[in-house]
Amino acid sequence: PFEARFNHGAVAADHAAASEAGAEMLRRGGNAVDAAVATSFTLSVVRPESCGIGGGGFMVIHLSGGSPIRGSGGVRGGPLNTAINYREMAPAAVGPDFFEKLDSTSSTHGGKAVGVPGTVAGLLYALDHYGTLDRKTVLAPAIRAAEQGFRADAHYITEVRDVVKDFTKHPEFRTRFAFVWEHSLHEGRVEVGDRIFIPGQAQTLRAIAEQGPSAFYEGPIADAIVEAIHRDGGPMTGADLKAFKVAEVEPLRFTFMDRVF
Repeated sequence: PFEARFNHGAVAADHAAASEAGAEMLRRGGNAVDAAVATSFTLSVVRPESCGIGGGGFMVIHLSGGSPIRGSGGVRGGPLNTAINYREMAPAAVGPDFFEKLDSTSSTHGGKAVGVPGTVAGLLYALDHYGTLDRKTVLAPAIRAAEQGFRADAHYITEVRDVVKDFTKHPEFRTRFAFVWEHSLHEGRVEVGDRIFIPGQAQTLRAIAEQGPSAFYEGPIADAIVEAIHRDGGPMTGADLKAFKVAEVEPLRFTFMDRVF
């Protein structure tokens, strides 16, 4: 077990590079939202199996001073509590019985399994509304990790070995998902300490930092996403990507042992 005392702040993530990304934002004067967004974007590089920009998620925010007034250093109102839902959505063509007559891997592997990704929209929504730093600053650690590479740790190798089992069971995956096989799995030969480079993701993240959500949900990147999905038989369209909406909702509250959560 790990235990420590932090006098000014702490960032906890399941990879040191991601934790450091968030801590860097705090050192730059950012708030918890800046740190969380930097951490999540960096996790999308170093933990692609669990937190990629092709996925989605949720964020629960508590800011004791209230909503920040961007550029002023001040805050608006009292304590802020809110929740942001940016979970993936099904493409318009996917209904409740879509997978009933398809093979068993269709809902987990390939183009038909892909939901409309919400991570980019959700993280940037949180940053724009409740963060204090600019996009380029917050995405810089993730871009560095993708461009300069990161070391594969024991957890990464464990995940690789699980994925390699699928590629062994289905040899056609090696050409069907060639990018993953070659760049993320090193054709099944990746070892602890190997450096993983993802220059294409660095380019994507840089475009997002410069242009915002539109860089991902419209234009060349969106076209490439749709083309890759269609090539593998999936139904997602450019209209699906462009239509994705982030939902901000009131978080659930409850009382336990006379304390309100």
